[in-house]
Amino acid sequence: MIYLTLALYLFSLAIYYDFGHKRRGMMFHYLLSYILMVSLLTFRYRVGGDTLNYMFHFENTIPKIDELDLFTSLKFQPIPATIFSLCKTFFNDFTYVQAIFAFFVNAVVFSFFKKHTRYFFTAIFLYGLTFFMRLNCEVVRESLAVAFFLLAYPYMLNQKYFRFFLFTLLAFLCHSSAIFTFFLPFFLITKNKRNWFILFAVFTVVALYVVNNLQFYKSITYYAEAYADYESSIFGKLRIIIFNMLIPAYFLYNSKKWLSSTIKTGVMIYIGCSFVSLFFYIAYRFNNYLMIFYIMMVAEYLNRIRNSKTRDFSFIRMTIVSGIFLYSFMSPYFSDVSKYVGHKAKWYCVWYPYYSIFDPQTDADRESFIMNQGK
Repeated sequence: MIYLTLALYLFSLAIYYDFGHKRRGMMFHYLLSYILMVSLLTFRYRVGGDTLNYMFHFENTIPKIDELDLFTSLKFQPIPATIFSLCKTFFNDFTYVQAIFAFFVNAVVFSFFKKHTRYFFTAIFLYGLTFFMRLNCEVVRESLAVAFFLLAYPYMLNQKYFRFFLFTLLAFLCHSSAIFTFFLPFFLITKNKRNWFILFAVFTVVALYVVNNLQFYKSITYYAEAYADYESSIFGKLRIIIFNMLIPAYFLYNSKKWLSSTIKTGVMIYIGCSFVSLFFYIAYRFNNYLMIFYIMMVAEYLNRIRNSKTRDFSFIRMTIVSGIFLYSFMSPYFSDVSKYVGHKAKWYCVWYPYYSIFDPQTDADRESFIMNQGK
């Protein structure tokens, strides 16, 4: 019920402010939606697969700050390791870790929406439905890296490279997957977007090949080896081509005249990473850094349809676009995980039902899924 209530609230804000063009109370509801979403994350209890893994490490392997050695840990990068260790030293409660991550990551995401799209309530609603729980509960350390990348991104477009590399370095110190962000400015030197896409794709393939074959950093090779032997099925590749390349490319082509360069460039990188993932699946993970741009593009696209001259068909067009986008990212949450649980269950069991620290309970399906998935 808590998820449905929040979703309906965010949907009503998108309808009232973005589609209805109202202004009264806008900032109040902007801040309230942020507080509600952060509170949902802060006070959750054993909700999220990655969250359960980090709760285990917090209780069993994370040392206190005076015993922490940032240079010998394979599992954690320095910034999240320090946050975990400080919270264990002063509070010994994982709730404080959840609070720090939730406040910072979503402050950056909300601010990015507000700065780069006029329809930020629609973006927040789509974010809540498709990416909110995944970003904050399933890629916990990487969520910090994504936030730092979003802070860095405008500096890249404005060619302020010192600040860009400073923030991307912070991202890398949160999660090793952020290494790909170091190379992005080198592909903005050409004004020919077609050449840019080809150059990005070729360079990323070569870079991933090097990463997969050189042992120059433990955490990088840890993930490279984890993904190196993974190859998606024909159906998986087809899904990537359709939902992560062709559909966003279609939206991008039909909205290129009025989308900002911030959004267009981000979506192009998203499509490029999706293409590379057909050959090196690890590149699919890079889309965690770029999903925000896709969300903003769809938010802009939906509102453009609503405000178009052919308003008689706007509702039908909006329904189709929304349905395709939501299916692209929500359908995997309904995949079957019965083999891990022992009876009929869906992937979304990692988030549902929701339990809070005020009523701490464990869900048997969730615990079984996470425990057996890693075997």
